[in-house]
Parts: sequence; structure tokens; C-alpha cells
Amino acid sequence: MKLCMTVAIPLAAAALLWTAAEAQQEVRPTPGPGSGMTRVTGTVDVGNVPEVLAAQRGDWKMAINNTPTVTVGSMPPLPFIGVGARYLVTWPDGTSQRLTVTASGPGGWVKASSDTAELWVNLSAARSIESRR
Repeated sequence: MKLCMTVAIPLAAAALLWTAAEAQQEVRPTPGPGSGMTRVTGTVDVGNVPEVLAAQRGDWKMAINNTPTVTVGSMPPLPFIGVGARYLVTWPDGTSQRLTVTASGPGGWVKASSDTAELWVNLSAARSIESRR
């Protein structure tokens, strides 16, 4: 029983002191044990922030790697397209265009004339091609 009292009294006193220290944390000018928070009163001067002068010097170098190689010249012309023929071409966005093919190139490219202009278009990108013979 004596041993229990000699341990319990100092333990209770330590707990009381700890509670008192924690309760006074709100009014202390510096953080105390376990607070993790500090209140700042008055003014704070951030006028002595260092000035940084950064600038790019020299040439910028940029590279694009792993790009696929596309060869249009090795692809044959579209076999169903005839020079001098007229077609109604519907493009992926849903717009339609009336074209008359004047020359055929490799990979689906054709020189064509429309109602408004003469142009090169790639018919392999079309959604549909309707013959207007």
C-alpha cells in the first residue's frame, strides 16, 4: 500500500502540472509542449526576401523522340477512284463535298476540283465516297 501511494502521488502531481501547462498554452508567447501552433501578434516584416534574377542563357534545345515514320509514297492509289469521275465525299465530321478528280496520287491523295476551288485531298480519310457518274 505504501508503494502504491509513493507512486500514485508523484504521478498525480505530474499529471496536474502537465494539465496546467497545457491550459496556459493559449496565453504563452512561445509554443509549449505538444502545441504545434504558434500565435503571432503585432506586425510581420517580409521585406528582406531575396531577389532572384533568373534568365535563360544560350540556345534552347528540344527534341521529339519515338515518332512513327509515315511513308505515303509507298501506298498505291485507291483502286476505285477514277480520274475524271465525280464523287460525293462525306468526311469524318459529317460534312459532304462534291469533287471531280483531276489527278490521282499515292496513298489516297487526289487532285480534285470542287464548286469553289481546286485542291488536293486524301480520300482515304473520308467516311464515305459515293460515285456520281
